[in-house]
Amino acid sequence: MKTLSMRITPLTALLTLVLCLIGCGNPDEAANQLFVEAVELVKKGESQEIYDIFGAIESYEAAIIKIRKIVNEHKKSALAVKLISNETLFTGQTVESILEKIGALLVSFEEMTEVEKSKHKDRKETKENEKRASGAGIGTA
Repeated sequence: MKTLSMRITPLTALLTLVLCLIGCGNPDEAANQLFVEAVELVKKGESQEIYDIFGAIESYEAAIIKIRKIVNEHKKSALAVKLISNETLFTGQTVESILEKIGALLVSFEEMTEVEKSKHKDRKETKENEKRASGAGIGTA
């Protein structure tokens, strides 16, 4: 007579295999998700450049972190190959051009006069107030 553990072992092995196959999906899926998030961050950074230079820099840096994660953790994905070869992928920009933009924004901010920095700060505060007002339903009919 077989013991209970002998009957469970093949079932356990089958269950483990099924769970592994479900969890081990296509390497492109995780890379694609990170890429979409990175593109959204690049777009956010582009919109922030006018009123929030440091916010734009943070968005661009967060996008670069996601791109590096694709290259380092999802090396088998087709996207990682494209990123390594520095193909244009971000709304007409390469990873290298985004890094250059971060540097240019830092230089731009350093070269601003105190009056320009104050105007920049005011634009940022206005934009934040607009976001809060729209989120709270203020001024909507």
